Amino acid sequence: MWFEPVEPLVLQMDLNGVARAVLTQALGQFDNSYQAECLTRYPGRFASVVGIDAGDPNAPGQIAIAAADGAVGVRLRPDARSSGDDPLALWRAVADHGLVVSCAGATAANLSPDFHSLLTAFPKTIFVLEHLGGWTRADCDRSPAAREGILELAVHDNVFLKVPALG
Repeated sequence: MWFEPVEPLVLQMDLNGVARAVLTQALGQFDNSYQAECLTRYPGRFASVVGIDAGDPNAPGQIAIAAADGAVGVRLRPDARSSGDDPLALWRAVADHGLVVSCAGATAANLSPDFHSLLTAFPKTIFVLEHLGGWTRADCDRSPAAREGILELAVHDNVFLKVPALG
């Protein structure tokens, strides 16, 4: 794992009067057992946003397990689709379990017609677009049109922008 153990975070939280924090799984990491352990060891201190391999045929089942283990969210790319007959199966599982989606991806993916359709198909699912909708990524289109496109996502009541801190 690239991150340090949770104890230094707990110490900094205590020193700075921070009651709760969200642990968000690194992209490409799908073993969420450490985050589940942190929820058990520090009850009430953390919320967990897990990583799920969208390409795994059992992704909907993994989402159910993560929710049962206490996860409140799932980190997915905006263009993630399930393998098999139902490309939206993993998104349905997210919605069925009431999880928040932390969406990591480039601005182009967030502005695609397919993503707009996804936002409309799951209006009760909260989508948090990381890095200001991809705006702070090095590979982002920083044109005025892209910026306006990100802002126009506000037409969806279920879309929020996340301010970046580590990247």
